[in-house]
Amino acid sequence: MKSKKGITLVELIVAVVLVAVLIFGVSVVESSFYKMKTGTLDKQLPAIQGNLALATIFERVLRSGSPNNTLPAFTISADSKTLEFKRGGVTESFYLDGGDLKYNDGKTVKVILRNVKSVQFSKDVIKANTFRLIAEIDLASGDNFRTSVMPRNQFTPGTVIN
Repeated sequence: MKSKKGITLVELIVAVVLVAVLIFGVSVVESSFYKMKTGTLDKQLPAIQGNLALATIFERVLRSGSPNNTLPAFTISADSKTLEFKRGGVTESFYLDGGDLKYNDGKTVKVILRNVKSVQFSKDVIKANTFRLIAEIDLASGDNFRTSVMPRNQFTPGTVIN
């Protein structure tokens, strides 16, 4: 009897074909998962960016105002697309420039949201000389965002918050 210590050509070809089929199958499954993941994330991106922009507006306006309760904490332009407020003696603003929502912190201007279809700032009277800001943003993607905030400095000294 002879003892066999190698593999035949047929066994080698079958093994190579099986490995190739396995690699092809794994790559097809991975590719479909990747497309599904990127499609989901691409759809969520405008919502995430819109919520981040609203959170920025909310946080900045929350800390705005004047220790003098006779002055409004913020002003809104006649076209309702620009919001100005003072924080720590510096005038800051949010405004729509083309399709970009920009934030001016008194030193630099930053784009906080792109592909904006419309922005609407309005105020709601809470009591005499006390207003709540309402911010509404519509994106070109069809996502809509809305928040409201009442500046704390209208009843809390700025040194406590800022």
